[in-house]
Amino acid sequence: MENKEIEVSLLDILKYIGDTKRPLKEGEALLKAGHVVLCGKYNNKLVGLCLKTTNLNGAPHEITVDVLRDEWVAKCTCKAGQGGMCKHVIAVLLQAQKQDELEALSCTDVEQVWGSYSGSFKNNSLEYSKPVPVKEF
Repeated sequence: MENKEIEVSLLDILKYIGDTKRPLKEGEALLKAGHVVLCGKYNNKLVGLCLKTTNLNGAPHEITVDVLRDEWVAKCTCKAGQGGMCKHVIAVLLQAQKQDELEALSCTDVEQVWGSYSGSFKNNSLEYSKPVPVKEF
């Protein structure tokens, strides 16, 4: 499937959030803190990963935004994200707005960007590889 261009403007984001200010403020803070670790497009959707503020070493939240002509449908793996309006969704939208062109991602990019593991974000059963000191390489 060919990826169509996905453009996200600040005006689009403001229209999406409406009168709600909290997700915008918190999403901007996440973006400034460098918590958005992936932002790209896959299957004509905006996808991203955002670190959890309570567990930076844990599996990041997964964000998908279906950027439709008249309506956006967003989801995040956090508790608030099922309704599509959380700080992680807004942080990814703000990152997409900053990028000149979104990278086209493959089906494995979301998993590979976070590192080697034998689990899945979907079932929260991550098992990371054992850390090795640099001297031992």
